[in-house]
Amino acid sequence: MKRYVLNSDCAGCGISRRQFLTSCAMCAGAAVLSGKPEPVRAGENNGKMRIRIVYSLHAVKQPRPDWPNIG
Repeated sequence: MKRYVLNSDCAGCGISRRQFLTSCAMCAGAAVLSGKPEPVRAGENNGKMRIRIVYSLHAVKQPRPDWPNIG
């Protein structure tokens, strides 16, 4: 029977989950203490909503239909 070792460290960066969560907590605490407290509000409603669409081509001539032009 083979035994598999499960490492909790990230394979690429060498940081453990505990270290990551500790640094996240320190960052959140610093963000709270860094500025004056102001309420967060939604932006002003300036009329019609604008939606921007970005199309991405995978090649000069598409090999197959791609979203949003499927079928």
